[in-house]
Amino acid sequence: MDASHGWAVAWDGVWFTADGGRTWEEKLKGRYWAVYADNNGVWVAGRTEYLTEELLKGIFHSEDHGESWTLEWDGTAWLSYIGYNE
Repeated sequence: MDASHGWAVAWDGVWFTADGGRTWEEKLKGRYWAVYADNNGVWVAGRTEYLTEELLKGIFHSEDHGESWTLEWDGTAWLSYIGYNE
């Protein structure tokens, strides 16, 4: 990652920029909770379509700026167990 490349999770999908945020390209449609990106790619946590449920329904990974995705974990867990350490 660098100052020009970035990811965002919005209400309707996952978006990618390659020009510092001037333009954004949708890479995944649907509702997702979290995105994490580093030099090894990007990981996205998906969730159910129900607004009242906060169940994680898979973790997806891309190494080509979102052109293709691999399901890395196909399971269900409560979202409150997901976190990160800096």
